[in-house]
Amino acid sequence: MKRWQKLSLSISVLGTLAISIVVLSNPLRRSDDAVQSWLLSRVPVGSEIDLLMSAAQENDWRVNGVWEGNRPESHTDWGGIDGATVVWIYLGGYRNVFRTDLDSFWAFDEAGQLVAVKTRRMTDAL
Repeated sequence: MKRWQKLSLSISVLGTLAISIVVLSNPLRRSDDAVQSWLLSRVPVGSEIDLLMSAAQENDWRVNGVWEGNRPESHTDWGGIDGATVVWIYLGGYRNVFRTDLDSFWAFDEAGQLVAVKTRRMTDAL
């Protein structure tokens, strides 16, 4: 193999490895089910809202809203989840060709225990 071929192959392998590391290191790039599992590993079902707020602060997630009761009438982006209390949290985003953002909706029962979480992935296009 010629020197330029070895160099070209090395650059290709290193580029592929670097891209793989970037993709795998950001949990938001995973499938929706994997993201939901990752979220529940940080804030398990049955947790109180204080644990969610601590996790949000530790992970630099942004709390966009908290409401009591079912879906708010004044907001169309309520996430499709109902609970006695619902917390809407922006998780972050990433870029491939287009920008993709993820947010989450956390439902708590009357006792203040987490019962469900739902994620939403939004991709901007031209």
